Amino acid sequence: MIFASDLDQTLIYSINFLNKHYADPEATIEKKLSIIEYYQGEPLSYIHNDVIDNLKTLDQQGLFVPVTTRTEEQYKRIDFSKLGIKPKYAITTNGAKVLKHGKVDTNWQNYIHAQLNKVTPKTDEISKLITSTFPQEVIKKIRIAEDTFTYCVLFRDRLQDQQLKEINACFNKEEWNLSLQGTKLYFMPAILSKATAMNYICEQLKIDHYIAAGDSLLDLPLLTQAKDGYVPQHGELFDQELHHKHQLKLSEYKGIDASLGIVNNVLQSLQ
Repeated sequence: MIFASDLDQTLIYSINFLNKHYADPEATIEKKLSIIEYYQGEPLSYIHNDVIDNLKTLDQQGLFVPVTTRTEEQYKRIDFSKLGIKPKYAITTNGAKVLKHGKVDTNWQNYIHAQLNKVTPKTDEISKLITSTFPQEVIKKIRIAEDTFTYCVLFRDRLQDQQLKEINACFNKEEWNLSLQGTKLYFMPAILSKATAMNYICEQLKIDHYIAAGDSLLDLPLLTQAKDGYVPQHGELFDQELHHKHQLKLSEYKGIDASLGIVNNVLQSLQ
């Protein structure tokens, strides 16, 4: 059995998350956490110390697959290897890339590129839609991730619900997924899915089932397809109570302790 897990706000937590949710983030870091990501020389993300030990156990059995919307470059900032964790497979860019021993699986990438060629609107058109729908003071920056999908970083305190409704109306819900995570709004072609990339890995390993964890709408297909899907007590899925609708398993905890509760449950189910 494989444990396929989202990273940000599921297994690892940024300094922004800690500052928002903890009265004394420095004390929390000192007591429970280890740095797992640096950006421009500064600590950016942390992981629970006990989760490290559990992931080592899973990784030694070849069972841990990191799954993320991060690009390959952003994913590789997360230094699992220094913790003694070396996943054989990883999924990045919301399923656009499958990495095997850290290298891109070209068969999967060629398939994805062929599918993306059929997608409309294109990334440059989406950028125009963003700037025509949102006032300039709402948009911090617009990014295109490896020529696969678009996301924008917003000033959330300036964003209005009506503006979100307007831009959602521009996209066919059968072909696109829009997901607001913190300050980032993702415009994701439906063909880019963590679940479909996970299916590909399962085929390579000749494995029928996996356990998954995640907190956002972009994780939902992965979770519903899994034998067991775990959701922390924070994030889009929890806030919209989609764990009830889709019969997903809710972690006993929220915040950084949710990661430990989830990994403990996974280890127990594999024994």
